Amino acid sequence: MVEQPLQGRVAVVTGAGSGIGRAAADALNKLGANVIRAMRKPPASESDERIDSTLVLDVTSEDSVAAAVQTLLDRHGRVDVLVNAAGIVEDSETFDLSTQAWSATIETNLTGTFRCCRDFGRIMARGGGGSIVNVSSIAAFVAGHPEKHVAYDVSKAGVTHMTRILGAEWAPLGIRVNAVAPGRVDTPLLRTITARRPGIVEDWESQAPTGRLVELREVADAIAFLAGSGSSGMTGQTLIVDGGTTLG
Repeated sequence: MVEQPLQGRVAVVTGAGSGIGRAAADALNKLGANVIRAMRKPPASESDERIDSTLVLDVTSEDSVAAAVQTLLDRHGRVDVLVNAAGIVEDSETFDLSTQAWSATIETNLTGTFRCCRDFGRIMARGGGGSIVNVSSIAAFVAGHPEKHVAYDVSKAGVTHMTRILGAEWAPLGIRVNAVAPGRVDTPLLRTITARRPGIVEDWESQAPTGRLVELREVADAIAFLAGSGSSGMTGQTLIVDGGTTLG
């Protein structure tokens, strides 16, 4: 019998339509969690039996997040795990970056993560605790080069520090808050950059001691670890999964 350490836990994953969010939802599902896949638009088909249910949730909207929380309570009565994986990236020289594009990135990646932490965190506090995993990036620690996405980098630095703050503030409530900081991962988000920069993937691979990009599965496994009891002694921490890129 396969061990399922998250059996019966209710887990919400934002940005679960693709990329890291989808991989994280699949990983939690395999560990027995009742996974609620949250995304801006309802899926074209709900026949995917790997996921128990879905939520329509736009992290940039106060009303949408509040409505999603209420729907979750009506369906399940609680939340045990929250994974904040919704995010966007701009790819622009800073001199050419509009304030609108800056604000949209910060609103989605940082403020949206805050909203979900706050609103779903309230439910965890009432229920005696839970585990929150935020998706940051190695861009929170090092200046991207030759990539140019200052708003994304700043938003992820904010997510990383917010994780530390909430990890300390909510520990007495039984809520652990940690983050995963992936390196370059082959996702639809990353492809928006690689499509415009021929040869950049080879450059990234040469920067990693492992000689390759990080796999989605590897990031999802790290998220599942932080969500479960195996990391019960950790809070406020950011786990870097980058194939050694940031080692120097």
